[in-house]
Amino acid sequence: MDKQLMEVLSEIQNTKSLRIYNIFKSLTNLSTVFHIFLNNYIELKKEIKIYYSESFELENGLIRRASQKKLIRLYHNYLSSARVFTEQYVQENIKDDFHCFIKELRNYSIHKGFFPLSSRFEINQKTDLRYESLQVYKIEDYLNIEIEKSKKRKQGLINALNYLNSQKPTLNLNIILEKYFYKMLEEYHYVMNGKISEYKEDLISLYFLIEKLDDKMKICGLNSPRVLSNSETRYLKLILNK
Repeated sequence: MDKQLMEVLSEIQNTKSLRIYNIFKSLTNLSTVFHIFLNNYIELKKEIKIYYSESFELENGLIRRASQKKLIRLYHNYLSSARVFTEQYVQENIKDDFHCFIKELRNYSIHKGFFPLSSRFEINQKTDLRYESLQVYKIEDYLNIEIEKSKKRKQGLINALNYLNSQKPTLNLNIILEKYFYKMLEEYHYVMNGKISEYKEDLISLYFLIEKLDDKMKICGLNSPRVLSNSETRYLKLILNK
């Protein structure tokens, strides 16, 4: 192996050991985790729209239950991906009643193995309203039992129960989960923009360092190993507006 090639390979390894390299990799992970949550939200919204467009079929109990099972799976995916995002990136900001309720709703679905979904259809003078709700008494019983059992989670459980009581007699789950999505979107932009602003100069330096290394690799006839993949390089350019 010639000297120039060895130097390039050594520079690649040194670059991967830089703190800013690992910070950038954490940003790409943040983006990936959030976009899994985003895609689950989009899939859920689409399925809800389909579910409501098939109102003529929903008179059939078997079809309705099959459709609800699919919705329950998508609700579970949505809440599970939200958990990954919040626990990794916004743990300190999720102690209010609303976020505690969402957290315990997810815990309920995991521990009980089902989601207490209830379809609602309300007619008034202005519009016909269809939405998914919850069997509130089941969630309420679960929270009260857990409050008695758990010391570590007690305050969060009380907060969740407070939110549930504030929404009685029925909860519009569609509105609740949409509200939660936009709160998580706000958190995502807050965390991401904060990190980019904090490390922008170092990220710019990383970008130019990688450009130079890519040029050196071409001279040596190397295609790999690259410091960043093509998609990661494009993402770095994107967040730096390059």
